[in-house]
This record gives sequence, structure tokens and C-alpha cells, in this order.
Amino acid sequence: MRIEIAEHAGFCFGVERAIKLASDARNSYDKVATWGKLIHNEHVVNELRVAGIATVDSVSELTKDTVLVLRAHGVDRQVFAELEGTVRSVIDATCPLVKKVHAQTEHLSRQGLPVVVVGDASHPEVRGIVSYAGAEYFVVSDKEQIDRLPYRDKYGIVAQTTINEAVFAGVVEAIRGKCASIEVADTICSATRLRQDAALKLAKTVDVMLIVGGKNSANTVHLAEVCRSVCKRVFHIESADECDGALLAESLCGTTSIGITAGASTPDYVIDCVR
Repeated sequence: MRIEIAEHAGFCFGVERAIKLASDARNSYDKVATWGKLIHNEHVVNELRVAGIATVDSVSELTKDTVLVLRAHGVDRQVFAELEGTVRSVIDATCPLVKKVHAQTEHLSRQGLPVVVVGDASHPEVRGIVSYAGAEYFVVSDKEQIDRLPYRDKYGIVAQTTINEAVFAGVVEAIRGKCASIEVADTICSATRLRQDAALKLAKTVDVMLIVGGKNSANTVHLAEVCRSVCKRVFHIESADECDGALLAESLCGTTSIGITAGASTPDYVIDCVR
């Protein structure tokens, strides 16, 4: 049986940076916490917890001696004001590419443009992005949702960094019918593109694709969507334990080729265990 891992899979720069910042903080201070889950992978979150790094979701959970690490997906800009004077210090582990989306969103809003954010409205990254928009903004997840947008002279458009590239392109094209002109800030990160392209390439050549990563990880979910466009048997799993499941075990029976890819927050050792 051929088992092949996609050329680009697993940790991206932003995730590695966030984990290092949190780990370095724990090596220097007694009390360290992350604002929300540092990344969307339970294996890593549990490792951080074992290392003594707590996860908090509200200011009431903080104390003056806490060193707080902001999650890789970014936070609502109002959080910074809320945290002032409540903790020992704040370490911003927001991915630099997410910070770029914040800046692009703010730039478009300052031009007086209504901003369309293409992504999942419930995702922490998107909740952070819209906090940098002006009075008028819209969040859409696909082109089918464009019908609810009012006509405007001009729209500004940004993307959640992990959005499916084809979905983003479809939304941009659909918005052209809702305005006279658009200004597009292509904010999909290069790591997302590399992973989606590599996954698509591999999925075309195998019987089964295994997508490894958190079920609440947007970039992992989008990897599965990309693979399903060319492969009939695609499974999104979080760990090797799920390979023993009846449905997956039956699908793997008699298979001659299996492809594996993983989201940007999936550790190498989890990928290796699946393999």
C-alpha cells in the first residue's frame, strides 16, 4: 500500500511562533496564561496546560501577576483596552499575517468603504478582524450570501487568512454585481495556499485522503473541502485513534493508496502517528 504525506502539511510559521512565545514566557515567569486557546489543536493546548500554561476567556480570570499571551488567531481590538492594568504584561502572539488583515481592514474603513470579510463569522480570527472595520461591514462565507448585500458605489474586501481560495475568488466575482467598483486585499496566507495546493495535488492520485487536525480548525476544514472536490473518500480526523473507527476502517480495507495532509496547527508527531 502506498501511503504519502502531502508536500506541505502541519505547523505553519504563525503557529510555531505562537507556541515559542508561550513556551518562552513560561520559562521566564511563574504564572502564564493564553487568551482563549492559543491555536486550534487540542493536543497542543493540553501540552501547554501540562506545562503550566492556563487558558482564560475573561478578564475576571486574570490576576496582576499573570503574563498573558494573546492567541495566534488574534483578538478583538477592545480586548487590549480591557487588559490594561489587569495583568503583569501582555505578549501578542497574533500571527503577523492576521495582523496584516487587521491593518488592511482598518485602511479600507478609513477610506469610507463598507468592508466585506470573507470567512466564518463565528471564528475568533474573523471576530478580531471585524473589530477593525468601520460602521458598515459584512461577513460572508460564500458567494450565495452576496444577495443580502446592499448596492454600494464601492466595496472593500478582505479574507480570513485560511479561507478556501476558490471560495474567496467566487465571492469577489459575485460582489462585482453589487457595486460599481471594488478594492480587494488578498489576505489569504501563503501557507494556506501551499497546503491547499499540495493537498489537492495528492488527493487526485490516491483512493483515500486523511485530513489530520482539530475539528474546529478552519484551515483543516478547508483542506477537507478542497480534497473532496477531487477525491470520493476523504476523512477529517484529529488523531490516529480515529483510524480504528468502523467507517474509516472499512473504507481503508483493500485500499491501495492513502494520502495524508494536516492543518497548520497539527504537530508532526500527530501526523506521524496517523501514518
